[in-house]
Amino acid sequence: MKQTKIYHVELREPIVIDGEPQKDFYFGSKAAIYGTFSSKQIGITYNYLRSNVRLDTQEYSNSKCIIRCNSQDLF
Repeated sequence: MKQTKIYHVELREPIVIDGEPQKDFYFGSKAAIYGTFSSKQIGITYNYLRSNVRLDTQEYSNSKCIIRCNSQDLF
């Protein structure tokens, strides 16, 4: 059984996509977050998130977003 990590980015202020406000986004890696959002949009740089934030033990929160990590088993 393999375990995969899912990164959940919850924006404090929703953005409109296809006419619908959305605030929850899911990614397969920390790096993938930055393919969608800039550091300015989420309030944290990739290097800081990668080096200083332990998402496996607690969520990260600032004035722009909350970032969580959940592990799921794959069969």
